[in-house]
Amino acid sequence: MQTWGVHTRRPWRLGGRGAFALVMTVGACLASATLNGPSLAWAAATVLVAAMAGLPPEAPMLALSVLVLGTAAAWLSCAIGARRAGVPYGAADMIVAPAYWALQSLAALHAGWRLVREPFAWDKTRHRRDAPAAGAASPVNAHAALDETAPNRLSAAHAAAPQPVA
Repeated sequence: MQTWGVHTRRPWRLGGRGAFALVMTVGACLASATLNGPSLAWAAATVLVAAMAGLPPEAPMLALSVLVLGTAAAWLSCAIGARRAGVPYGAADMIVAPAYWALQSLAALHAGWRLVREPFAWDKTRHRRDAPAAGAASPVNAHAALDETAPNRLSAAHAAAPQPVA
């Protein structure tokens, strides 16, 4: 959300079309994250109810084509991004992706709750510290001293100039 705050600080600089594009992009991301879980639950419930009734599951062709094309586009985007990052992406990743997307609804619900209850709090994932750089073991090195006292996953440069959260 840092990008949102930076771009909305002076929205007139984006122009009318740019501001509209920003609002629509951020809005679509938030709506997608919020609706993935309920959508997957609805699709699964439809298939299960039809199976229990001994009927074939039916869906409007337009809705089915949107679902298939959207999923294929997301898989293709993931495959391209993984290839660029040099990370493997295969069939197993594609199969679990819809469940992962559905979990975004829980994260969106949690974020909305935190925004209302604690608007200035920030949840951060704790990580292990980075491996020390070559030559960082010397007590003379100022960065080594900062790395020893810094919170997890902060390099010396970040520890020297932290950014305020609120």
